[in-house]
Amino acid sequence: MKSTNGGAKNHRLKTTVILWTIAAVVGIIAGLHFGGKHHLVPPQWAVITCDVGQGSAALLRTDDNSAVLIDTGDSPDALTDCLRYAGVERIDAVILTHNHSDHVGALSALPRELPLYTSKVFGTSSRAAIHLAAGDTLSWQGSACQLTTRILAPFGGQEPAANAQSDRLSSQPYRARREGRGDSASENNASLVSHTELMCAGSDPLTYLAPGDLEEEGVRRLLATSGDLSADVVAVPHHGSKGSGTALYRKVQPTVALISAGTHNDYGHPHREITDHLTAGGVALYNTAHHGHIALYRDTDQVRLHTSK
Repeated sequence: MKSTNGGAKNHRLKTTVILWTIAAVVGIIAGLHFGGKHHLVPPQWAVITCDVGQGSAALLRTDDNSAVLIDTGDSPDALTDCLRYAGVERIDAVILTHNHSDHVGALSALPRELPLYTSKVFGTSSRAAIHLAAGDTLSWQGSACQLTTRILAPFGGQEPAANAQSDRLSSQPYRARREGRGDSASENNASLVSHTELMCAGSDPLTYLAPGDLEEEGVRRLLATSGDLSADVVAVPHHGSKGSGTALYRKVQPTVALISAGTHNDYGHPHREITDHLTAGGVALYNTAHHGHIALYRDTDQVRLHTSK
């Protein structure tokens, strides 16, 4: 993996990636081994939004059986099922958007030596992480897909939350309350936001925006400070919460919007105002609560999808 962010941190981001087999991961997660039923995921998949219930996890493909993981969800079993669906046997790196349990709860089941990227808004433990901010760039040169990931937020001047330290990640993630309330909203708006271009063999580039749990304040800051946000695919922030508003989509102009939410969840996600806005704009809308794992890839000038349900 080649990773760059410029400045004094550049040497840290060139750390050699240690590839870990999912057999080892599964052993840690549930004492299981791969085998049994495999879903017919398209062999050319580029991005998968995992069905992890009321949480978030996504895979960005690098090689035939490896990927970068963005967030982990809260259920090791659900994450394992997604890895099986994808046929992923190696994780190149883990990118965490923010320290809420529905995004990072399954991290404790993954090998500690995996390269880990976060923002500064995390708590303390013995697990080290490389901190990223707007302007940093990561890249992975895989045989199936080449990834270039630009970090759009948080910004260098943003302060970490009161429970954060500079280079350690909490082993006790914060359990989020409803949007717009106190520390939960503050951490949501400090989410690590990434924009990835995937150049996969035999296809045109596919662009993917992962905005974490940004709410309206965070979205306003992103729109005011970022240039081109256009993306083929957007992960709908905060599971489709009304608190994230609709301004982001007018800037991004996605073809596909992906919602990661639990069936009959207690938060009312996704909110009808969000889904109505997206469908009225002609955006193809998919929800893990209804569609299960969602795999995407580009076929000439179209984005193709496959779902596990």
